[in-house]
Amino acid sequence: WLPETNRGYQLLKSMGWQDNGGLGPTGDGKVMPIATTFKTDRAGVGVQPTAKQARITHFPAHDEQQARMAVDGRSEAQRMQDRLTRKRKQTQQHPVGLSKAQRKLQKQREQRRDRAIGNELYSDGLDGYEEFLR
Repeated sequence: WLPETNRGYQLLKSMGWQDNGGLGPTGDGKVMPIATTFKTDRAGVGVQPTAKQARITHFPAHDEQQARMAVDGRSEAQRMQDRLTRKRKQTQQHPVGLSKAQRKLQKQREQRRDRAIGNELYSDGLDGYEEFLR
């Protein structure tokens, strides 16, 4: 669970810790490390979090997607998609007097446009949309 190149692992080994034992003089202490969590409130350390699940503050190497997750659990792309949806709703005009066929055609066009924007958002880069969505 911990690589031998880890500095903490090396310190424990130099103090006589065994791989298969726990911490402490008798070796019956904690075996797995305590997970650190990200605190967003000003309550004490022992207070139970009000959120459903606290965000873990450390991630496996090269796990950029998890590292970019917001405190609310949404990724950068999800937040951009939400901004796009809000912006579209603000600018959307509700035409009056369209027939059922015209409304259906307009809805299909909007869905195609949203799908194309979504594909671009979730593809390689997100750079171009940051400015557009602000």
